Amino acid sequence: MRRSGYFEALGLTPYWFAHVVSNVVDDPQAYLRELHYILAEDGSATSLCNAFPRWSNLHFFIAEIFESVVHEPTEEGSATFRAFLELMDAPKDWFDDIDEEGPGEIILTELYEKGRDRLVEEVFHIVFRDVSLLARFNAIVANYISDFGEDTGNEDERFTTRGTLRRVAVPSYVRDAIYFRDGGECRTCKKPIDRVLSPEARERYDHIVPLAHGGANDITNIQLLCEACNAAKSARSETVSGLYPRVYRLSIG
Repeated sequence: MRRSGYFEALGLTPYWFAHVVSNVVDDPQAYLRELHYILAEDGSATSLCNAFPRWSNLHFFIAEIFESVVHEPTEEGSATFRAFLELMDAPKDWFDDIDEEGPGEIILTELYEKGRDRLVEEVFHIVFRDVSLLARFNAIVANYISDFGEDTGNEDERFTTRGTLRRVAVPSYVRDAIYFRDGGECRTCKKPIDRVLSPEARERYDHIVPLAHGGANDITNIQLLCEACNAAKSARSETVSGLYPRVYRLSIG
């Protein structure tokens, strides 16, 4: 059986976690203290500025949301943590430790980290297709990148003298992921950009939140545009298209 390029879903209510992520992004003021802790404390802001990490800014954010849920001293947090450990086939004595000490040192184990990362990947694949949500997420991230850029001055080579991130080449694995996520068509005008049948078509990989406005060099901040739409957008921030192609129709005709 072919397994390369696939991952196995855990089944731990990934859509529920995706909904939690969406709530935080859609109402950041209600979670301002938690957002600041996630995106600014303990050197987090500098990691947001790295150029196209495999573990994207969104992976990092989802992982932090997961940690905050399972660490909540509530019945819901405890039940979620238990369900997670059951899926991981955790040793039975761990469940006794939870009753006495909470998550404790369990979160430092390799079993816990591998399970968390698997769940994060599953939630990422759900959220990654919602480009409108990604735009809102990156608008939040841009505030922290801008603040960090102002503080670091000219001491960080990742930044320009204006305090914005430098433009770097978009890696091929990012281009491929964006191309297929966006269905090989311009997100703005929906013009097909066929790599095979239209050799004159030009793929343009655009920063949703422009670098000039604090945008990140991150896979979640990239969209596919045709050459004309990319030139028209330039360095402006514009609302991304919320239109998606129908892959299943309820009626014929």
